[in-house]
Amino acid sequence: MKINFKCIMPKLMKGATPNELVKRASETITQKHSDAYRSSWGVTITTRLALKQSLSTTSIANLHNCL
Repeated sequence: MKINFKCIMPKLMKGATPNELVKRASETITQKHSDAYRSSWGVTITTRLALKQSLSTTSIANLHNCL
């Protein structure tokens, strides 16, 4: 049985392995969240749980867009 998922992938991501996609997504999420969670001393407060939740939400949203 063959399943074809039709998604539009950005040119920069074309041919990337799943590990590379996850790495890029986590870097993007960390960068976006770091601005929101800075303390008054400029220390980034990002928990692993928040990162995992963000990745899960992003992955589910992307999968939904593919179907």
